[in-house]
Amino acid sequence: MNELEYKQIVKNLISPYLKNKRIGLTELAKLSGGVTPIDLVEILELKSNPQNSKILSNSASLNLEANPLDFDWRFDSKTIDDVSNLLVQNHSKIGCFGVPSVFTKLVKTHDIVLFDINPFLKDEFKPYEDKIVELDINRKVISGFEFDAIVMDPPWYNDYYLLWFKQAINNLKLGGKIYVSKYPSLLRPTAIEDWIAIQDEIGNFLGTAEKKMILTYETPVFENETLFSLGFNNVGNWRMAELVSYELKHKTPQTLILKENHLWKRYRFGNMVVSLIVQDEDCDEIKISSPYSDGTYTLKSVSRRHFVRNRINFLTSRNQALIIRGTKKVDVFLQYLNQNQITTELLNNKFSKEELKSLNIIQSIIGSI
Repeated sequence: MNELEYKQIVKNLISPYLKNKRIGLTELAKLSGGVTPIDLVEILELKSNPQNSKILSNSASLNLEANPLDFDWRFDSKTIDDVSNLLVQNHSKIGCFGVPSVFTKLVKTHDIVLFDINPFLKDEFKPYEDKIVELDINRKVISGFEFDAIVMDPPWYNDYYLLWFKQAINNLKLGGKIYVSKYPSLLRPTAIEDWIAIQDEIGNFLGTAEKKMILTYETPVFENETLFSLGFNNVGNWRMAELVSYELKHKTPQTLILKENHLWKRYRFGNMVVSLIVQDEDCDEIKISSPYSDGTYTLKSVSRRHFVRNRINFLTSRNQALIIRGTKKVDVFLQYLNQNQITTELLNNKFSKEELKSLNIIQSIIGSI
C-alpha cells in the first residue's frame, strides 16, 4: 500500500478509540498494529501530554543500556519467562541470535549459546563468557554449531531477516525449530508485502509458520529519550510482535550476502554505551555540530531510515548524536575518559582551547547518566 492508504487505515483503526478520553498513548500504540507512538501522534494529529517526570528503565536481567545501533529492543519480564519456558519444554540445545535476555534466563541451567554484537556482554556475564560468541550476525558467517532450536529477534527490516534466517538454517539440525519475531502488519506501509517476500525466499526450506505467543518489548532508554524530547513522557511498553516457529524441513547450505563491515567503535561508561566512527585519516582539529538545524542532540527518531542517521558519527545509548570532525583525537579522549585518566595537564597538552570546548560538550553528554 502507499503512504496515503497506510495513514487512512491507521486513522480508521484508531479513531473509534479516541472517543474514550481516558485512553492513553500506550494503549493506542498497542492497538495500532505496530505504528510507533511518534508516527501515531503525527497521523492522528494528537497533542503531547507530558507527565511530571520521565522514567528511564532497564531490563531487570540486563543493566547495560540497549544500543540503538544494534536495534536492541528487549522483551519484558513476562515475555522472557514465556519464551524461555517454551524453549526448555521442547528443546535441549538452544542457539540465541541476539536475544540476550532469554540467554540470561537460561544460561545457568541449560545448554545454550548466545551470538551477539555487544562487546560488553562477556564482562556482564563473566562466569558464562564461554557461552557467548561476540559476533555481528549481519557481517560474519556462523559456523561449527548445530542446535535443536534457534530463537532470534532480527532488526525489523527484510535484508536483516533474510540473512538471519539463512544463518539459522545453516546452524540448525534437520527437524529443528526456528523461533522468530514476526513484526506487526502496520509497522510500515509495506510491512505485509515485506513479510510475504521473506516467506517466498526461505519457504522451500521451512514448514508452515505456527503462531506461539505475543511478544511484548520494553521501551529502551534510547526510545524513551526521543519520546521525552518530543513531549511524551513514560509512554510505557507498547511495542508488540508475534513469536512464530518453523520446522526445518530441508537442509541445504545457504549462501550469505553479508553486509559491509561497520566502522563504529564502542566505549562503556557505567551502563551507557557510546559509539564513534573512528577514521584514521581524520586527524583534524576537533569540531562538533548538531545533527539538526535547531542545535539539539537527541535524535527525533529511532528508525534507521531517519534522514540524519547517515550523517552522524557519534551516538549514545540515550540516542544523543553528534557530527564530529577530528574523530581520531576524540577516540584518544574517550579512551582516557573510559580509564578515568583525564587530568588538566593531559587535556592542556593534547588539545587546544577550542577543542576543549567541544570535548566539554561530549563529556556533558556522556555525564548525563
